[in-house]
Order: sequence, then structure tokens, then C-alpha cells
Amino acid sequence: MKGWTNYHNHSYFCDGVEPLEEHVIAAIQQGVLHLGFSSHCPLHFTNPWSMSNQRIPEYVLEIDRLKEKYHHKITLYKSLEVDYFPDGNFHNQYWKQNTGLDYTIGSVHFIDQFEDGQAWEIDGTLSVFKKGLEEIFHNDIKAAILRYFEIFHHMLDQDCPDMIGHLDKIKMHNSKEPFFDENAEWYQKSIDQVLVHAAEKNVIIEVNTRGIYKKITAEPYPSISILQKIQALKIPICLNSDAHHPKEVIAEYGNVSRLLKELGFDHLMVFDNGVWLDRKFDHTGIFFD
Repeated sequence: MKGWTNYHNHSYFCDGVEPLEEHVIAAIQQGVLHLGFSSHCPLHFTNPWSMSNQRIPEYVLEIDRLKEKYHHKITLYKSLEVDYFPDGNFHNQYWKQNTGLDYTIGSVHFIDQFEDGQAWEIDGTLSVFKKGLEEIFHNDIKAAILRYFEIFHHMLDQDCPDMIGHLDKIKMHNSKEPFFDENAEWYQKSIDQVLVHAAEKNVIIEVNTRGIYKKITAEPYPSISILQKIQALKIPICLNSDAHHPKEVIAEYGNVSRLLKELGFDHLMVFDNGVWLDRKFDHTGIFFD
């Protein structure tokens, strides 16, 4: 058997669109054998794109309903994309233990906060990014990025997820303005340190195609240079689209899977009955047999 997987998927329960069932139907049509729903977890402050606490029971029940309805066509999983805050209370293990999740994706979308207590969202609009960089880090991009990776280190030590989401998302605004040089020695060193830490924790790093199909970046998250380091360290990877619309479930999978093969990757991780397994792949899918 051969087909695709996508373990990073958003619907109308958070900042995606369309009901879960529309995503399931689209995934089946696109040759997906495993689909994991990973709404943005509820946060301890109001924001326009995370799921609310009140919707968690509905979210879980709907996934369970669809698992039963479509079990003969696709395997569905429950997950959350968990925002990590070093001083917060809602983290990977909390949600996994209290919501019956199959796995978690640990991501960093926020770095510290403004004077009024509002968290600085680093992957929102360019104006918000520049505002936080100026007001919190006094336009010191190096300090901001080092803090970004410091949060990843903290998460790996204190509350390690099953998978790291879009590791170098901090680069996304570089396509609009040259905030920093990704080849700079200090940046590469910070990447190296996080990757060594991730290897020690045996965490999966997702290869996220969203930046490409949304025309935000020319390369996936993480970039090619980071993927080369990941391959050298033998860190397990998983191909995800970070879909927010049913049509995006396997967006750019063909091109990115070809890239991964060119970089020397032979396997992608697949979640099967509670266990992550490595499976061979090519540009047309993953080999499940």
C-alpha cells in the first residue's frame, strides 16, 4: 500500500476553514492514508486563531465520529499544535494527558511580550513583527532569534513534544525585508545547538511545506541548509503541509519529497497504533507495506 500522511492540519475549529469532514473527504481524494488534526491549542490570552477551551470536547467528539465513519478509507488522529511559553501553564503534556491526544506538535509562535503584557506574535503581520522587534528587542534581531531558539531548548528540556513544528518559522519575514543572514555564523551555530538537543531527545522534526505553497518562502521549514544538518544527525522527519484549507492537505508534497530524496533522506515517520515508524517514500507517496 502506498499513500501520503499529513499530521499537521487546521480546520474551522481554529484559524483554518471548513469542517473537519471536508478535510477528511479532500484527504481521501488526494491519496492520504493518515490524517492528523492539530488545531492550535487554547491559550491563556485572547487571540483570533487558537481554539477556545469550550470547543475542545466538540473537537474530540467530532474526530472520534469521523474516525468511525471513514475507518475503511483513512486513519484519523487527534492532536493539537501546542504553543510553548516558558512561563505558561498550557503545554504539551498537559494537553496530551487531559485530552486523549495521539501526539502533539510543539511550536513557537510567540516571543516574550510588550509592556502591556500582550505576547509578541512572530509569524503574524510584518508590522507586528517590526513592532515587537523594536519595542521588546530594540531592533536587535540577533537577540530576538536567540531568544526564539532558547524557547525551543526550554520546551525540549521541560515539555518535549512528539514533533517540532516549523523549526525556522522566524525566517518568514526575510522574504519581505532582509532582517538577518541565514548563513551568518551565529545563526548557524544556534541551529546546530537546537538540532543536537533535538537529536538527544529523539524528537521528530516536521518538514513543513506551507511557506512554499503560500509563496512566503522559497524553501520549506526548515530550510535546505538545516535539512542537510538534520540528515547528517539522522534526526527523524515527517512531511506535513500545515493545511488550513482542504485543498492544501498535500500541497507541494511532490516537489518537497523530491528535494528530500536529493538531500539523502530515505524514510519519513508514520504514526501507526500509537507508535512512530519509519517508512520509505518517493515523490508519489509513502510505502506502508
